Amino acid sequence: MSSQRLIVFVLALAAALGAYAVWWSDKAETVSEAYNKQFFALFPQGTRISYIVQDSGGFPFRIYHTLSHVAVSVPGYGKMSLEAVDLIHEPWTDNHMIIRFDGKVVRTDAEGALVWSMTAEKNLASLVGGPSGQRSFDQDMRGIVLEGAEETREIPALQFHAKTTGWFGDNSTESIIVTEAEGVPSLY
Repeated sequence: MSSQRLIVFVLALAAALGAYAVWWSDKAETVSEAYNKQFFALFPQGTRISYIVQDSGGFPFRIYHTLSHVAVSVPGYGKMSLEAVDLIHEPWTDNHMIIRFDGKVVRTDAEGALVWSMTAEKNLASLVGGPSGQRSFDQDMRGIVLEGAEETREIPALQFHAKTTGWFGDNSTESIIVTEAEGVPSLY
């Protein structure tokens, strides 16, 4: 290969990588600005959601945001708070996000009383939703410790699948829960 061809190849490669980096950065910013809209589409009207964007990254094949101090308050239901949530998706897909929950998850009722708190060794989820309004949510958890007001339970494995054409919890929601420990394949 001649030196001129090599220089042209290197310059073309650098231009392509630079263009991809600019596109990826724009996509990552667009995604981080759209979280509230996506989250509110999952819950009934009046839901309040707060979080802090702690970290971003994942270049070149993922867009990765860490949200901390996440709180979801649903009228008449109560509040759920999470220490940290990682939101991960590929920049070329707009309708699929992988979610990793980290730390303790706490659920309180509408009066603020503890309903349960939970930790898990593995807590991964997948959220898929398209322009049709149909959404699905899959969760795979292992090594769960569930603390209630009266007892603490250890659950070796839990898988949850829900599909809806509205917001989760309404009459159009279909869900399946698997809690058997033996023979449960990992979803992720």
